[in-house]
Amino acid sequence: MKTTGKTQQPKKTQGGLDKKGLDWLLGQVDVVLLENYRADKSRTFTVTHARHKQIANTVKALYKDCWKLGIALGDIRNINQGHLRQWVIMKNKNKNNVVRPSTLREYCKRLQVWFTWIGKPELISDPEGFVNAIPSVKKVKYKPVRKLQKSLNGLMAVHVTKHATKPKIVSFCTQKKRKVFYGRFFQDLHSMGYTLTSVHNLKQKHIIKWILSHEDRLSAGTLQGYVSHIKTLCKWLGKENMMVKPEDILKHPEAYHRVLVSNIDKTPTNPEATKLVLELLVEIDKIDPLIGDYVRLAAAFGVRFQEMIKFKPVICDMGDYIEVRFGTKGGLVRIQDKRNAAQREALARIKRHTVSKHGSTIPKHLKYHQWARRVRYVFEKVGLTKAGCGFTPHGLRHGYLNELYTELTGELSRAQGGEMASLEAADDRYARLKVSKEAGHSRHQIANCYLGSGVKQPPKISQQP
Repeated sequence: MKTTGKTQQPKKTQGGLDKKGLDWLLGQVDVVLLENYRADKSRTFTVTHARHKQIANTVKALYKDCWKLGIALGDIRNINQGHLRQWVIMKNKNKNNVVRPSTLREYCKRLQVWFTWIGKPELISDPEGFVNAIPSVKKVKYKPVRKLQKSLNGLMAVHVTKHATKPKIVSFCTQKKRKVFYGRFFQDLHSMGYTLTSVHNLKQKHIIKWILSHEDRLSAGTLQGYVSHIKTLCKWLGKENMMVKPEDILKHPEAYHRVLVSNIDKTPTNPEATKLVLELLVEIDKIDPLIGDYVRLAAAFGVRFQEMIKFKPVICDMGDYIEVRFGTKGGLVRIQDKRNAAQREALARIKRHTVSKHGSTIPKHLKYHQWARRVRYVFEKVGLTKAGCGFTPHGLRHGYLNELYTELTGELSRAQGGEMASLEAADDRYARLKVSKEAGHSRHQIANCYLGSGVKQPPKISQQP
């Protein structure tokens, strides 16, 4: 047989070593682990199976990492302190998952048991001292945010379900908003340099600093909501006097007040609208007829986005009127009369999509948030957005309420360009109260958001004696 004179080289793998060498080491590890199953360091007492498994996992990880580093051991007893130092440094240099010094000390305690079993206890005689002696190990500084979060969680566990002023329980949505806001609030303070160690250390200067830093970044309505959360927190802490009035500290106090009177037409018939509702319905029906019937329901009764998805026609249809129960603000139930054929047709169409005896229209294999995301996606696809057609799905609600106002008064609202010159102030107020009630509100001033400004009251003439 002819020979080439060249010896065949072993297959190279990660670390420049043969994979069979690693398998040989791990086989030796398994033999020692089996001989010392559930034994402690001195082999006089037994430990739990979980503890033995922890030691086994750490030991195998050590030899695998040494193989990745290119260290040719050949035998499990050939390991030395230099190898251990390289291993600890490698664990600490992983930017994506830096191992804590406390965790490294725990690893070394497990390895201390292992090295005692294989007759080399001198490698790690003091696990804590061994880790601390390695300069590259990053000392993780204590972060006050952790202790602060613990005190905040304790406070919210007691008060988060309570209403700010009334003896009742708030909704899950409000509870979630509180938790999210308070977490961001204290995180913002920490980034500003205020390292609070407890929620009870909150002071007025912290609140003022936070409000001023968000003055130009938040709208008036959002800032009012956040200030309300801070005021509630002060009440929980027993420091109600610590809360400040934003108008007294803001550079532009007028930016804190919401504009509740809108003379801008947001209905589907506004001058900027580029498509008709009927044109959009044709496109939506091609994608999903159920979503098209949602649009018809919103246009016929002025329901909100969440209300139309959670609407259950079998339960809510009461004959001559409907009860809007599900998805309403604050869980308030409102009654709306059936006044025309379009409303009856919208109800008849939506009933065909019920998927359960309770009358829900949400597909059984989807949750609410998944289905709501699908509905919004279809709206964006066909252009039912402000940028796409000049009005939003909420504009259907504006259109319904403006039609109701015109039906009650015979005049177009100020938002739709109406002059209302022949309309009495009392009649206007009555119509706005009716519109507000139909929308699910109790104050007639809320109707100004949909209808624009109303008829001014005539000045009172004082009678002279």
